[in-house]
Amino acid sequence: MLKGIKEIGEYLLSENKDYKYYEDIGKDNCENVFIILMRGIENKLEFEKIEMQEYTEKKDSKYLYKKGRGARGPDITPASKITIPEKTFKIKIKKCIENLLNEKADYRFTDKEVELLNNIFECLEINTDKIINELKEKIGKEKNNLLTLGFLVNTQEIKFIGDLNLFRKVLEMDSIKLHYHGYGVDSIGENKRCSLCMQERKEVFGFTNIYKFYTVDNPGFVAGGFNQELAWKNYPVCVECIQKLETGKEYIEKKLDFPFYGFRYLLIPKFLIKEKIGEVLDIMIEYRKEVKKVSFEEKSRRLLTNAEDEILDWLSGQENYMNVNFLFYDNPGGSAAFNILLFVENILPSRFNKLFQVKDSIDKRYIFKENGIEFNFRILRNFFPYEKGKKQMYNKYFLELVYKTFSGIPIDYYFILDFIMRLVRNDFITEERYNKGYFKFNTLKGFLLLYYLKNLDILKNFNNGGSMETTKQFDEFNLKEFPSIKEKIFYFFESNKDFFNSHIKRAIFLEGVLVQNLLDIQYSQRKSTPFRERLKGLKLSKGDIINILPEIIQKLEEYKSYSYKELESIISEYFILDKSKWKITNDEISFYFTLGMNLNKIFKTKREE
Repeated sequence: MLKGIKEIGEYLLSENKDYKYYEDIGKDNCENVFIILMRGIENKLEFEKIEMQEYTEKKDSKYLYKKGRGARGPDITPASKITIPEKTFKIKIKKCIENLLNEKADYRFTDKEVELLNNIFECLEINTDKIINELKEKIGKEKNNLLTLGFLVNTQEIKFIGDLNLFRKVLEMDSIKLHYHGYGVDSIGENKRCSLCMQERKEVFGFTNIYKFYTVDNPGFVAGGFNQELAWKNYPVCVECIQKLETGKEYIEKKLDFPFYGFRYLLIPKFLIKEKIGEVLDIMIEYRKEVKKVSFEEKSRRLLTNAEDEILDWLSGQENYMNVNFLFYDNPGGSAAFNILLFVENILPSRFNKLFQVKDSIDKRYIFKENGIEFNFRILRNFFPYEKGKKQMYNKYFLELVYKTFSGIPIDYYFILDFIMRLVRNDFITEERYNKGYFKFNTLKGFLLLYYLKNLDILKNFNNGGSMETTKQFDEFNLKEFPSIKEKIFYFFESNKDFFNSHIKRAIFLEGVLVQNLLDIQYSQRKSTPFRERLKGLKLSKGDIINILPEIIQKLEEYKSYSYKELESIISEYFILDKSKWKITNDEISFYFTLGMNLNKIFKTKREE
């Protein structure tokens, strides 16, 4: 992944020619720049005045603004957004110079640079009251302003901190300091080979950790001697590669950041053909812009997520000249915290093509299309809903399943079925009180999810219930075209034979159809469904299935409903034919029964309807 970030940064730097350490203050709607103007540089400095200029983006490199790492501390350079003039001056500007002097060894300042910092601090210290009063007078209630330093040398042309090598050095050293200084020590290797560019460099550093994938906070993690100063031996990185990593990281976080069901992910391409980098980055950005212009009604794109600017569709149509890494993260409450949740690496475009091909094929199936259900990862999220707080079991499971689906790693059938039935059983219990239709749709969504994973060939431990010989593979069809119940049942099982691969599964499914027919009759005549109590909250076993069949038949006779004699006969026949000795779990029993309940209408004849 880091090589992919470095490649992007390398391309961007080759295009722009200059590594940008500073930030664009314009993105915060800056309007004016207030300059603490001092005269002289070589000798003692004298405070001149506070000058106001209109902000211009062209001078960002002169303002040299870089936000600090602490909300209450100074920024990296003496250039800060103004809140309260007095506090901004004391905490953000003057304290910044003081900190630079205290950490002069870390910044490797020369004696001349230390002397200049001392002169600046002395001038600010002596003129503190004067500067604050003038700032209050000139700034007033204005908002979105920047406060910085300026110098007059011989002429009336102002030199900003960005014009001085001293403060450019501050930004450069601050950027790389985190890569060599930590845990109270410096980890620097001299005249050693960089692990990214494989070139011998004057210096390589040992604490480079763009997304905290590797750590040496414990000396035991350091190879060859438990000495954190030697951490550079683990993962040596040179200054040039650090600049490329930081540039690539900034670009990815701004341009290739996508929402994902309560989380976000960074899409990090790694190119097998480097000549494609510029072309692909440009197309990705344009693709997102074009997609956002299209209204919801006009969209005909295929989506695997709920993100309108989803890039996966575009990836699925590309050749394998790159692979893609996904860094899933969250930042709670929109804070600056960056929590890495999952890293999915080396996914080829051809894999996304497969994901979409399977989606397209199952979305067309009659039982899903008729009910307006299509596959995307919201279907999976449906059974592993977003959780807040410490107990985030569902979040963890959801991301693990996304990882396995993207990567083609087998997923346990019984694990998925367990969570499908948890939700469906809850829907069944609450359905009678609230009647919101969740019971039916979540059952069908569960079937769709299993169908998707099965057609991707990643549903592990499936098909343990035996198999049935068939001579022909039937395509999906509209069951309403078949007049008789026998034909409907035959063609339904044939077109879904991967899931109905044993007589017992077929019998249980059809028993679910039959019981729902009974419940429909009860509701039409009594506006209640008392037989639901016999279904034990859909926690069914072999004994339950065997015992309630004669009860269903008896109840139908009590209601003088004789339309289902043929269906009853077919169910009995499947039970007789079964030789599997019920090699099926209670969750499977409950699921097939539930599926039958929710698909009962497609087996009704016109007379019954």
